[in-house]
Amino acid sequence: KGHAILHSKLGLASCAVRSSERAYTHVRQRSQWHRMRRRKQSSETRPKPTCTMGNGQEQEGVEMCLATKGQGLESENGQNFLHKGNSTRILTFVYLVCLIEGLDISLLPASLKALESETGLTPTMLGVLGMSQGVFQSVSGLVWGSMADRGFSRKALICAGTLGWAILTILMGMVNSFGFLFVLRCLNGFALASLGPIVQSVISDVAEPDERGLAFGITQLSWNLGMGVSSIGVTAVSQQQIEILGTHFTGWRVAYVLIGMLSFILFVGLVSF
Repeated sequence: KGHAILHSKLGLASCAVRSSERAYTHVRQRSQWHRMRRRKQSSETRPKPTCTMGNGQEQEGVEMCLATKGQGLESENGQNFLHKGNSTRILTFVYLVCLIEGLDISLLPASLKALESETGLTPTMLGVLGMSQGVFQSVSGLVWGSMADRGFSRKALICAGTLGWAILTILMGMVNSFGFLFVLRCLNGFALASLGPIVQSVISDVAEPDERGLAFGITQLSWNLGMGVSSIGVTAVSQQQIEILGTHFTGWRVAYVLIGMLSFILFVGLVSF
């Protein structure tokens, strides 16, 4: 009799457990159904995402935005500057810009001895000149990147930066006073800062996903190659006297003007692209 009572209680307990499980499963399914319904209603009423293209236009839909942005809506004089069909030429210009920027950045370190002997600048003054360009270049990158994000033409921004450091580099080869050099170095840092953020966005748009790493590597190679060539070449001629059309110029001045002229030629090429 005791065993019968025990089996009866166990059976009742088992039934209660099964009933609880069925009730829990039902409640969970109802909860999932309500969540899916609310999610569907929310997606129907939520506005479609938009993004701003390079020409200031807004594009609906993430997929359509990415597809259109990659094909280059940034129009310059009726042409798509960032169209993927022009990727090879665009990347070639990007590499040249990085090369000449490397040349420009190493001008001061390569001509320190010549500047000290010819203009009478102290080591402290030379250090301030180097620091001023670095500080302005670091801070100004935020400005250039923000302008690119707000719809300004990236071609126009790169052209402006290239023309700016071309003119400023030529002027630095013609002055002697510390005050003028300091101002020119600060402005030159602002112009050089245009390259970093804009070049990265251009490569991301025109290069294929499986080629972007190589493109970024070549930009770094171009930049370092320019720095190396400038360091060796300008150091070698910085204190020499070079005769041009019967007039003698110090080597570091000729180097500044020459690199500034190369930058200007690159600017003309970018404008005519």
